Amino acid sequence: MVVRCVSRWCDWLLPTLCLWAWGGAVLVLVSPGAQDLGFFKRGAGLAANPPTASGAAMPPAKPRVPYYNGRLFTVNSRYHPLIEQVSAIHDVDEALVKAVVQAESAFDSEAVSAQGALGLMQVLPTTAARYSIENLSDPRENLQAGVRHLKRLLNMFQHNVPLALAAYNAGENAVKRFEGIPPYQETLSYVGKVLGLWNLYAREVSLYPPLTLLSQTRAGISG
Repeated sequence: MVVRCVSRWCDWLLPTLCLWAWGGAVLVLVSPGAQDLGFFKRGAGLAANPPTASGAAMPPAKPRVPYYNGRLFTVNSRYHPLIEQVSAIHDVDEALVKAVVQAESAFDSEAVSAQGALGLMQVLPTTAARYSIENLSDPRENLQAGVRHLKRLLNMFQHNVPLALAAYNAGENAVKRFEGIPPYQETLSYVGKVLGLWNLYAREVSLYPPLTLLSQTRAGISG
């Protein structure tokens, strides 16, 4: 009789304990703390930057990028088709251009910086004049100027993306003077942010940037 009661008690207790354990695991995963750690975010646990041609990982970047319903969120995505078109015309990776646009203006075509940089890619009028572009308030012309300038910098620095981004932010002369990324906190943060965004946009469109655009050297970037 005692054995039968113990057996019935075990038959009831074990499923109950399993149910409690399963419920506790679900509560932990959906908690704010778990979400802060990156659970359920698309791309969580993946490398912060694409691999280089030699197989080595780029220096880690820790961008703070907003998500919406598990997808990369941009303030205004109506410019994506235009960005893809202009990028294709000038043979620059569209994911990289989108990353620069988000870092520069958050897709605000009317953005103006304290230094007088304008539009989606925050182009200075003096830079636009180099490419015979005058109307930087027009999104297409702004992208034309910014993408052409970015391509010029990529070619100048042998397709070393971190150096090209540093030059886009701090100027090509500063990169040449320091023979690498200038030790400016703003520039270091900018390069890390754009590299992280580049990775995320590349994953969003299910492609990786061409190896010809990847840095062949490890540049010092703060995390």
